[in-house]
Amino acid sequence: MISVDLPWPPSVNHYYRATVRNGRPCQIKTDPARSYRDQVWVACIMAGVNGRRLSGRLAVELKLCPPTRRSFDIDNRCKGVLDGLTYAKVWLDDAQVDQLTVTRGDKVPGGLAEVCIMELAESQTG
Repeated sequence: MISVDLPWPPSVNHYYRATVRNGRPCQIKTDPARSYRDQVWVACIMAGVNGRRLSGRLAVELKLCPPTRRSFDIDNRCKGVLDGLTYAKVWLDDAQVDQLTVTRGDKVPGGLAEVCIMELAESQTG
């Protein structure tokens, strides 16, 4: 099991911006999305979990503790966390996640995403 506390993630609503490359529309990550990815990398280094490269099927428990009492959609915060953990090489790819549990936590100054990652036994991947 791996546990790591990460900074408050950006909303997926602000994660990409539309642009045109080579005459074709595409989406690129915004500066806040890239910054968050780097913050996750540092947090994983500090927790000693970067580069683990888990290769099996995974279950992730995510507890989102917001920085304010302002309303937010918990599903809009998951992408940044999962992408950041992929970037930090905690696992090979977030497509390995078979179970994702997201809960709303209490307000925490600055906000926080508490993450717990467990490898699933083959019998649990059904």
